[in-house]
Amino acid sequence: MIDAHIAVSLYQYNVNSFERADKIYQHFNGDCAEMFDLTIWVDHKNWATEMPLPTAKIYLQHALEVYGAEATKRRRLNEKLL
Repeated sequence: MIDAHIAVSLYQYNVNSFERADKIYQHFNGDCAEMFDLTIWVDHKNWATEMPLPTAKIYLQHALEVYGAEATKRRRLNEKLL
């Protein structure tokens, strides 16, 4: 579970909010919230509860696709340091 948190954190830090929101918008072929709302949600600290569940699941999936391997690598390195 911590890998998912790390992946989202990396995704939010490294990818601008418009790109993240647009990826969600494109995933749903525009049949979702408006870009304005998506752009706000992807930067919100409580994104998982602000977004509708299907949107939050896709957002997490996108973060894991981009930063999942990096997140796992970072977790494993930190575990070795403990």
